Amino acid sequence: MSGAAARAEQKTPDKHFTIEGDLCTGCGLCEERAPDNLELASGDEVARVIRQPETPEEVEACTEAADYCPTGGLKPDDD
Repeated sequence: MSGAAARAEQKTPDKHFTIEGDLCTGCGLCEERAPDNLELASGDEVARVIRQPETPEEVEACTEAADYCPTGGLKPDDD
C-alpha cells in the first residue's frame, strides 16, 4: 500500500475537547495526562487546549485527562 493510500485510510478523530474556565482550578492533572494537547502555562490559572487530538492515542489521553479532572472542567464535545 502506498503512503498516500495508507494516509487516506487513517481516520482523523472527530472528538474535540474544551475547558470550562469557570470549573477549571488549574491543578494541572490534564496536562500530565495529555501534554501534547493540554497546557497549564506558567502564571495561568486555567488550563487550555493547545491542539485538538489528531490520533486515537491522543483521543485516549484527552479522554483520560477528562476522566481524571477533579472538577469536570475538561469536557469532550460529543458531536
